[in-house]
Amino acid sequence: MSHSTPKAIFFDIWETCLIRHWAYPRDIFWATAREYLRHNPSEDRPGLAIEIARQRHRAERSARPKAPRGEASFREIFEEWAANNDLDLDLDQLAELELRTEKQSVYPIRQIRESLEQYRLAGSRIRFLSDMYLPSAFLEELLRQTGFFSDGDQIYVSNEIRASKRDGALFAHVLTEEKLTPDDCLHIGNHPISDYDAPRKIGICARLFNDWLFNRYERQTLRSLRGDSFRARRIAGAMRAARLATLTEKESNFGWKAGVAAPILAFFAADTLRQAREKRLKTLYFLSRDAHILLGIAQSLPRTPDDPELVYLHSSRKSWGEAAI
Repeated sequence: MSHSTPKAIFFDIWETCLIRHWAYPRDIFWATAREYLRHNPSEDRPGLAIEIARQRHRAERSARPKAPRGEASFREIFEEWAANNDLDLDLDQLAELELRTEKQSVYPIRQIRESLEQYRLAGSRIRFLSDMYLPSAFLEELLRQTGFFSDGDQIYVSNEIRASKRDGALFAHVLTEEKLTPDDCLHIGNHPISDYDAPRKIGICARLFNDWLFNRYERQTLRSLRGDSFRARRIAGAMRAARLATLTEKESNFGWKAGVAAPILAFFAADTLRQAREKRLKTLYFLSRDAHILLGIAQSLPRTPDDPELVYLHSSRKSWGEAAI
């Protein structure tokens, strides 16, 4: 069969279909820990968020060797954590918050979604494959909310099949399950081993997606904010997510508006709100036409009861500049 119209298309999920607004996957653990402490302020103390994130990562590393073929599930990871919960954390709440954080952090990669729709219209079978601890039902929910998944599609996840893409076993399982030959299929993914070398070894044509890698603006952001690594990873991740979620393949080299300006303005608005909360301000004024853009961004951000009222004040920078000085 010609690979211009394959019978089945396999798509990797993370960093191929979906991207988080964080620089690295483990940042989800840190973000979840911060959210947990926001819900439990009496437990908060310096360094605790970092330790919670480290424990979550250690639980996963410890659970993997005990799981069949090293493919641990989300439930098994938290069961392992429960056996070593020396911080006396509410792990049920942490599990719920991690899934919620995942939902709130995910964005679609537009050029892959457009490519997927072209294959779907051409009659190709759409299948999603992932080496991942999250359950397939949750991944389906993420793919549906971002416009990838349709009725009739299927998801194959390593922790449920107990087979991984990396060693080729997950690909072999899907071929058998779907009654396909390697020549029937095309796999698209981002990892040079799991998504390119592994399928090619068993005869499946593979295409590597590299646009998920940080561009030079995003790398510069990571380097320039080394003193505040959490903020750097958050901004660089948001820049990349904005670039990939809004730009087509033809536009991917011209992403400075979506990938640089928009995330920086959004972060500035969010940081201004944070400072206003800390200072317990009742009203936050936005001055001049330039600040009207920031007002709109601030109004679109998640709010808390402690946030000040946001007000646009019809005035100019010049009239207020001298008074402020």
